Amino acid sequence: MNNTITQIREIFRGRPMLGLGFLLFALSISVVAQPVVPAPLPPAAQEAVNKGVIAAKVPDYLLAIRYFEEARKIAPDAPIIYLNLGLAESKIPGRELRAIAWFGAYLAANPTAKNAAAVREQITVLYIKNQSNVSRLITSLRDTGKNLNSVAELLAQTGDFATALSTSDLIQDAGLKTRALTFIATAQIEAGDLAGAKMTLMASLKIADLVPDKAYDSRWWAQMAIAKALITAADFEGARRALISALKSAGIEKDDSQRASKLDRVAFAQARSGDLDGALKTVNLLLENPYIKGQLGISIAYIAYEQAKTGDMKGAQKTIDLIKDEDKDSKARANCYVAEYKGKKGDVAGARENILKAIELMSRVQDPNEKANIQFYIASAQAGISDVAGAFKTLSDLQMTVDLVKDVEKKNSLQKWIAIYQAKYGNYADAQKTADRIKDAGFLVYKLYALADIAKEQAEKGDIAGAEKTLFFAQKNFELIQADTSKAYTPDLIASAQAWVASTQVTIAEASAKSGDTIGAQRSLAEALRTADLIQHDNWKRPALEGIFAIRARYNLDLRERLAAEWVKKLDDRVTGNDCPLNTALFLDLSGYLKAIPTTDAQTIFDGELSAAKKLVQAQNVIHKMLKQQVQR
Repeated sequence: MNNTITQIREIFRGRPMLGLGFLLFALSISVVAQPVVPAPLPPAAQEAVNKGVIAAKVPDYLLAIRYFEEARKIAPDAPIIYLNLGLAESKIPGRELRAIAWFGAYLAANPTAKNAAAVREQITVLYIKNQSNVSRLITSLRDTGKNLNSVAELLAQTGDFATALSTSDLIQDAGLKTRALTFIATAQIEAGDLAGAKMTLMASLKIADLVPDKAYDSRWWAQMAIAKALITAADFEGARRALISALKSAGIEKDDSQRASKLDRVAFAQARSGDLDGALKTVNLLLENPYIKGQLGISIAYIAYEQAKTGDMKGAQKTIDLIKDEDKDSKARANCYVAEYKGKKGDVAGARENILKAIELMSRVQDPNEKANIQFYIASAQAGISDVAGAFKTLSDLQMTVDLVKDVEKKNSLQKWIAIYQAKYGNYADAQKTADRIKDAGFLVYKLYALADIAKEQAEKGDIAGAEKTLFFAQKNFELIQADTSKAYTPDLIASAQAWVASTQVTIAEASAKSGDTIGAQRSLAEALRTADLIQHDNWKRPALEGIFAIRARYNLDLRERLAAEWVKKLDDRVTGNDCPLNTALFLDLSGYLKAIPTTDAQTIFDGELSAAKKLVQAQNVIHKMLKQQVQR
C-alpha cells in the first residue's frame, strides 16, 4: 500500500481543493466513490477539512486532526469527517485503537459505502498493530518474573491462551498457580474453547490438591471455583471430582460454623453438577448441625428441585421430608418447586397436593416477612398449573401481609414483586395500582423496576401502545430518582434503573418488529441505545448493549446514527476509570504515557506498566466486541 503522501498527491493532482475530504483515504478513486452522493458539508466545515488535507500532505497529522476536529464541531454527524480522522490517527503510532474507532463510526454511519471492504481491511491491520504493541508490553512484564499470576491472567484476556498457560507454568506458589489457571479456563469458556477449558481446569485441580493442609481454606475456595467453572463448561464429571476434593478440604475446617457452611455449599454445588446422591450424603452430615438450619434448608430444597426436574418425584418428596419442620420457608419453597414440575409432567392433582402442603406451612407462620416469601412461592406454583384465580387470590392475601411488614425496604421490595407477578398473569390494572403504592423516599427505584416489567409484559402480549404508556411513567419516575438529593440512590442503583429502562425499550422494539412495525422497532431500539449511552457502570451497560445489538441483528434494524454515536462517545471519553476512554493519555500517546511512569524503583515501574497493559487490553476487548456486534447486521 502506498504511503499517505503519495496517495494524497495522486488524488489531488489536477483536482480542485474543494473535493470531498474522504478522498484522503488510501485507495483508488473508483473504490472511494459512493453509491449515493453524500450531502455537502457546510462551507466552514469543508474549509476546515481542506486545511486538514493540506496538513496531512505536509505531513503533520496532529495538525490535520485539529482541523478535522474543527470540522466535526460544525458537522458532528458527517461520516466523511470520521473517515479522515481515522486515516490521520492511523498514521500516529500508539493511536491504533482511536483510528479503529473512527473507522468503526464511519462504517456504522455509512455501512453501504463502496470502500467499506477497504476500511475493514485497514481496521484489521490496525488491530494487529495494536495487538503487537500490547503483546510486547506484556512480554516485558513477563520477563521481569514479577506477579506472574496477573500477567498470565492478562494474557488470557487477550486470547493468547498458549502463552498464558506457559506463563502459569512459571508460578511457584500452588495457590497462585491454581488461581491463574482457573482464570485462564474461565476466559477459554467465554471464548468458546470448552475442550481447552476442561483440560486447564483439570490441571488446576491437580495443583490445588497439592496445597498443604495448613492452607485448607484457600484450597477449598480454589476447588470450589474450579468446580463452578467445570459446571459452566458442562464437564459435570470433572466438577464432581473437584467437589470430592472440596469436601475433604471442608472436613479439615476446625470451626464448626465455618465447616458447616463449607459443607452446605459443597452440597449445593453437587446438586448443580447432577450428583444428587452425593449432595444428599453431604446434607446428611449436616442434618443435626445447629449452625446451619435455614441455609441447609435452601440446599435441600434445591436438591428436591433437581430431582423433580429429572422426573424423580418420589425421591424429591423424600428429600423435602429432610427439611426440618421449623424451616417452613425452605419446606414450602421445595413443595412449590416440586409442584411446578409435577404440573409440567401433567400431574396437576399431585401438584395441588404439594401446593396445599405449602399453604398449610404458610398458615403456621407468624412473621409477615417469612409469610410473604411463602405466598410468593405459592402464587408462582399456582400460576404454573394454570390456576390463575388461585394465584390472584394468593397475591391479594399477600398484599394484606405486606401491610404488616415493618421494614420499609422489604415492604417496597414486596410491592414491586406483587406488581410484577400481577402483570405476568395479565392483571395490568392492579399491577399498576400496586406499583403506585411504592412512594417511600429512597425506594422509588423499586417502582421503576415494577413499571418497567409491567411494560415488558404488555409488550410481549402485543399491547405495544400500553407498554409505551407504562414505560413513560417509569421514565418519569426515573426523573424523580435523579432529582433526589438525599444520596439514597447510589450510582450503581441509578445505573441499574437505566439498564431496566433500556431492557424494556428493547422488549418493546422486539414486539414492534414481530408485529411488522419496523419503523417503531427502530425508534424504540434507538431510544434503548440512547439510554444505554447514559449508563456509567460497565456491569449494567454491557448487558444492556448486548441486548440491543442482539435484537438489531435478529431483525436487521437500522441504527447507524446511534451506533456511530457510540463509537464517538468512546473517542471523546476522558474518564480514565471507564472501560474504553480513548481520549485519555494512554490512548493518545502510548509511548509518552509509559515514559512518564515514575522510575523510583523496579516495582513502581512494573506496577505502572501492568496497569497500562490492563487498560489497553480492556479497551482492545471492548472495541473487538463493538466491531463484532457491528458486523452482526
